[in-house]
Amino acid sequence: METRWLHLQPHERCGFPTGSVQSTHRTPPPHPTHTVATLLFLAPINKVIAVIRSGQLGDLNPLPYPFIASNCAAWALGFAVVTVDPYIFFANFLGLCTGVFYTLGTYPLATYQMRKAIMVVSVVATAYLALVGFIGVWTDLDAGGLRTLWYDVGFVMMTMM
Repeated sequence: METRWLHLQPHERCGFPTGSVQSTHRTPPPHPTHTVATLLFLAPINKVIAVIRSGQLGDLNPLPYPFIASNCAAWALGFAVVTVDPYIFFANFLGLCTGVFYTLGTYPLATYQMRKAIMVVSVVATAYLALVGFIGVWTDLDAGGLRTLWYDVGFVMMTMM
């Protein structure tokens, strides 16, 4: 196992030279899609809180919530870190946190079949992201390769939703 990259800073591991990491004050303003994504992730919060308080799921379908969490994990922990984009990171970090909150809040109220489906989605998505992380770390991809890898992962996660 070659460990020549362990002494490098994270941005240097991705092929960025020292000093090339953008600070947030030099980063262009966020794209409107970041705001739209944030609003979409927050949209079901009142309904989920009401369901948790009532103790009854009613007509709420909890299956999309683990997809939200895993999709946002791919964008926040993969693509945003590789591209050093704080706006993609924070919008998807919020989506990851709300997706986990929605999933854990509604899971106990779901039927047995729905709980099994949530568990399968969560485990498969986690294994998929871990495998992609392994590929990114051990294949010696350059910065462009890592960006493409994590962009494709985020795209696949979005299409599964």
